Amino acid sequence: MFASLLAVSVTDMWLKIGITYVRTSSADYDEDMKRAKAIGIDAMALNIGRDPYTQQQLEFAYESAERNGIKAFISFDFNWYHTDQAADVGQMIAQFANRPAQLKFGDRVVASSFAGDGFDVKAMRQAAGNDVWFAPNFHPGQGDFSVIGMSPDFLHSSVITILGLRRTIHFADCCYRWSSKLDGLAE
Repeated sequence: MFASLLAVSVTDMWLKIGITYVRTSSADYDEDMKRAKAIGIDAMALNIGRDPYTQQQLEFAYESAERNGIKAFISFDFNWYHTDQAADVGQMIAQFANRPAQLKFGDRVVASSFAGDGFDVKAMRQAAGNDVWFAPNFHPGQGDFSVIGMSPDFLHSSVITILGLRRTIHFADCCYRWSSKLDGLAE
């Protein structure tokens, strides 16, 4: 059930799971949360589109994360969202910003995206009412990395080893590189 590795810092590892309609309660997320925590994953990125079940499934996922002692944050999938929907994205972030399981760096709520080149991060932060720590999956040469405090000249990557696998990560406020599922996690 686990999806793809999202990002890694020196001390944290996050895993991305897709939000789907088939879960009928927060308990349906418990196994994912427990397995992730057991192998040292600190937070789950909750990948969402614009589906009618999204709100309820986010409620379930955050409830499970709270119950299982793991953090969570929303990852907006721009295969479904549009780059002119910064206010909608910010409002969704604001709805979950004060949940006990919400991943934060200091007072900054963490959120991410899949794609979204050209997304108005400043407008999203304003709508969220928070200086959101945003980890976009922009494409070099297409996305405006300056909106997360990074100049294009600063974009660089490092190779690190995670669970015995070599992965490339990008640094900024945070950016990440999409990666295939980790061996041994998707059983």
